[in-house]
Amino acid sequence: QNSQSSFAIRMIIGRINYYELSSSYSATAFTQGGFGGWFIQGSNSSYYYNRGFNTLKAANYENLSIDLNDNLESINYLNKHQDAKKKRTLAYVLGGIAVLVGILTSGKKTGETTTSFNYMTGAFETVDKTELRPLNLTIGLVGLGEVADTALSSKKKKQYIQKTIEVYNEN
Repeated sequence: QNSQSSFAIRMIIGRINYYELSSSYSATAFTQGGFGGWFIQGSNSSYYYNRGFNTLKAANYENLSIDLNDNLESINYLNKHQDAKKKRTLAYVLGGIAVLVGILTSGKKTGETTTSFNYMTGAFETVDKTELRPLNLTIGLVGLGEVADTALSSKKKKQYIQKTIEVYNEN
């Protein structure tokens, strides 16, 4: 059984109105024969604005930079939003690279081998020995931490958009 619902809340009332559209969804699927399966559930938020009773527009840099260009202070906050967005993208890219490099280089072959009996194949097998490189693993974990920190602190970008509209309404 699948379901989806959404509702909008006007968060700011003024010359520019600001809305948050929250959507939630859920889906269930069963394996063939109806035994077992999976359930997924999630939600997301989108932000919109309008002037008066005009059509809603997506609250993004492109739209707001056109509609609020007569207020320098609002444009300053909008530029902070754009800078935060660029920094977030850079943090994701660098963090992702650090995770990949750290994980892919954390094991080093020592040149030694070990022989052991594999019960699954019923034969002796020779395997290369590897040692863990703690520094490389640490680099990967730092990268993972950077990605997680960036994801958790991404609220600031949304706050700049809201502040942009608040400042515009004050003047």
